[in-house]
Amino acid sequence: MSRIVFYTVTCGQRRLRTMGPVEIKSLRRQTGMSQAEFGNLFGVAGATVCHWETGIRTPTPIYITCMIQLRKRIEDIVWTKGRLCLFQLLEQNKVNMSAFLTWIFNES
Repeated sequence: MSRIVFYTVTCGQRRLRTMGPVEIKSLRRQTGMSQAEFGNLFGVAGATVCHWETGIRTPTPIYITCMIQLRKRIEDIVWTKGRLCLFQLLEQNKVNMSAFLTWIFNES
């Protein structure tokens, strides 16, 4: 029997339910990325992503927040042949982590 785990972000006195291992894996799969590619996007190893997805490790609040924002922005990303090609888009445009964070947190 597997247990359901949700990672949380604390906002002041409130603890917000955010994403669990299954949701992280689902988000990564929506992007069409491997664990290594998804890890590169966030500046962590693919093994770390694997640990997040299996509940072995808990992402820090900044990673959780970034994944929540990415999940919100997923519909704005260009689709190619039914596969989300965010990783290729970032590579082609040589976008760095700072630009990625600016993009996912931009409200416009």
